[in-house]
Amino acid sequence: MCVHRRVIFTCGHYVWQDLLLPCPTERAFDRGERFEACDIMWAHPYSTVKVETSCRRC
Repeated sequence: MCVHRRVIFTCGHYVWQDLLLPCPTERAFDRGERFEACDIMWAHPYSTVKVETSCRRC
């Protein structure tokens, strides 16, 4: 499970942003040792930002 940056809007929607810490599966994919990349995204509370606006869809 890779750690990503996440933004949470007041409407409840969220967006995933850049990769902060790749997991061993993702690192093996980057080295060419695996055929599939990691598909589990996780955000640590320190890398999550809450903004006081609604998203573009809302």
